[in-house]
Amino acid sequence: IFALCVGCLVAVLIPIAVWLTITGAIAGYELRGASGSVRQAQAAVSAGDLAQANKATAGVGQSTSLAADLVNDPIWRVAAYAPLLGATIQTVSVTADSLNTAVQASLKPAARSTCRSWRV
Repeated sequence: IFALCVGCLVAVLIPIAVWLTITGAIAGYELRGASGSVRQAQAAVSAGDLAQANKATAGVGQSTSLAADLVNDPIWRVAAYAPLLGATIQTVSVTADSLNTAVQASLKPAARSTCRSWRV
């Protein structure tokens, strides 16, 4: 019976670990991509190019939104309560959410506002 219980536990935990690893890696890739788009947005804002700034900030928004969605699914939320790794998992989720909120609430409007003010 003990071996059966251990086998069932392993059969459940391995797919969860794989899911967390894959979605975490994709989220990390998206956040690194957002970093590159931020640099593009900065250059466009500096040049006063509203169209390019909007395109770059849209890319940032898409990347941070996808990353936040990936690390806030039900498996991630449940895993945040796991002993030992739960705090780390929760930190990843909160960080991705915070970055996405900051981008959606401030980066996009700031780029539009800055480019418009330079054209006046």
